Amino acid sequence: MSPALAEARLRSLAKAAGSQGLGWIDPTLGAGIDNGHGYYVADDNPRALGGALVWAAKHTLDRVVIFATSTSGDLARRASLLRQSAPTIEIWHIDGATAAKVDQPSAPNLKPAPVDDRYMAVSALIVEAGARVVRDHGRLVAEVAGLEVARVVDDDDGPRLEIGVGQADRELAAIMYKGPPEETLRRVVEVVSNERVAGSHHPLARLARPRWLRSVLLDDPSLVGATELNPVPGMRANDSVDNSDPAAAVGCDRNRSPVVVVCGAGVDLDLVPEAADLRSVHCGDGALVIVVPQRDLALNSKLMDRLDNATVVPLPAPW
Repeated sequence: MSPALAEARLRSLAKAAGSQGLGWIDPTLGAGIDNGHGYYVADDNPRALGGALVWAAKHTLDRVVIFATSTSGDLARRASLLRQSAPTIEIWHIDGATAAKVDQPSAPNLKPAPVDDRYMAVSALIVEAGARVVRDHGRLVAEVAGLEVARVVDDDDGPRLEIGVGQADRELAAIMYKGPPEETLRRVVEVVSNERVAGSHHPLARLARPRWLRSVLLDDPSLVGATELNPVPGMRANDSVDNSDPAAAVGCDRNRSPVVVVCGAGVDLDLVPEAADLRSVHCGDGALVIVVPQRDLALNSKLMDRLDNATVVPLPAPW
């Protein structure tokens, strides 16, 4: 969309939400300001809430209206999980050239298919090879320091291991390695383990860092005051080899109270809203711990004052 069309669309949407005329517009960002009120176009981005709030806070706005298409109900749900303070948040659903306020947030679409019981027979091979078994949106995967190195798939002969980092690597491994799958998996686990270490500059050390941080906590839950933690699926299935979405785990603290731990890394403006969403799905209003590498703390803690019963724990990065 050209800048002129983007500006015209933004003005039309803002007018529907009560704007008398935008005095400042950034058509590239899809945002504008009118008399202390902000108008922000998210379209179908389900992770736009954090960025919109950071933008609104930067401009000291009293109110921010976020326009969205297919994700408007999800954004409204996330907004409802945050404490209302300035700027107040409104989610509006885009309908052609106009919009209407969303009054009913949608329920989370997080009903991962159960893992086939037959897959569990293959899980022993994963453990013996030195990887962690993780259930993820109906899939059974093997992780090394948070990086998927294999997954269980079905073929005509039943469940089998597809080994490799990413789809292309799995296809290549199937062609090149014809030996027993446990030998191939051990080889891959060894290679990945040698590179997923502190100070490594290998490309494998740059992938799936939120899951890498989660793997550290699964090995030692006491780092966040928990006695046990188990991985749970994120809000969306993600087949990317570089899965940078927040990674979650659930467990109990030292008082045997439920806790949700959500790990993020890098610049993730939507970490806090996503963590609130994950808590509501997996633990209701239980305690929430957001874990970030120490150097990312300032970036990810700006919205923490909108959460109840939540803390941020900075940890040394394992990479």
